[in-house]
Amino acid sequence: MIVDELPPAPDPATDSPTEFSAKAAASVLAQKAMVPQINAALGAMSMFAAGGAYAFQYAFDSSTVNADPGIGKLRLGSATQNATTALRIDNAMSGGADLSQVWADLLAVTSSVKGSLRIVKASDVSKWMVLDVTGSTAATGYCNLSVSVRAASAANPFVNGDALMVYVQRAGDVSSGAQIKVAEATITSTVSLINFLDIFRPDCNKYIIECEGIAPSANETLFLRLAFGGVVVTGSFYFSGPAGSSMTASGAFVISGSINATNGKNSAMTIEIRNTNAAAFKSISARGCVGASNGGIAQEGYLNSSAAASGFQLSAANMTAGTVRVYGILN
Repeated sequence: MIVDELPPAPDPATDSPTEFSAKAAASVLAQKAMVPQINAALGAMSMFAAGGAYAFQYAFDSSTVNADPGIGKLRLGSATQNATTALRIDNAMSGGADLSQVWADLLAVTSSVKGSLRIVKASDVSKWMVLDVTGSTAATGYCNLSVSVRAASAANPFVNGDALMVYVQRAGDVSSGAQIKVAEATITSTVSLINFLDIFRPDCNKYIIECEGIAPSANETLFLRLAFGGVVVTGSFYFSGPAGSSMTASGAFVISGSINATNGKNSAMTIEIRNTNAAAFKSISARGCVGASNGGIAQEGYLNSSAAASGFQLSAANMTAGTVRVYGILN
């Protein structure tokens, strides 16, 4: 930020009355113009002081084209800024310093969320966005980041040419065997299906599904069906028990055959799906209880397929309450 130099000051010893008056007027106008420049400079200094792991200066480019925005510039992938899923940021910040290694360090994180970016308008800290970085795609001269907007001061906080501060916070690495939450659904109205059809990940081969308080309006059977490519598979593919009997009647894996309006309200079931990425058997098991009078449930089964599973579906007629949480176990 550069503050403009003031014009020559009036000199009563040498200036004529007309010259003195003109110089005085120019000096006053210049000082008034300096106020926003000084405030912007102070704002930038304050943001540097607030800090973070990294803090860099960029300018906002309002184009949404997937291309290098140019040295010292960044752009978003959506005209509605708080709905963007992409951030294109040049490898060089304002002034030309190369930040390639900073972006490489961020993207080397093994967690699904690599870190976060806090982007703030340099002259107005009330205009900002916070984005989670989840990955990147190939680019030359710039970094094409996959992002999720966590929060923003407005739908479109920035305009073309805005001077920005970008704060980079790297997330921690997650090791093999760690359990991460990948999805959750709470039933607030009557439903018959709970769909998680496309949530399985290549870095997880095992999932824990916690069903809490599933409450149907009458006696119901709770089924599970796996999805492939986002499409549910039904039919005589599911087997259960030591004998491996085909479950052709339901075309699904039976989690519990006796949840009801009274006992279901106290139900707590844990479902485990293993080998989701294998092009062969998917192992399924269910443990838990469905009310004091029902006793415990214990079901084991499998599905033989030739592709990796993409997700699953839970179904029971007229489910009126309950929460389902899905956790993945990292490979």
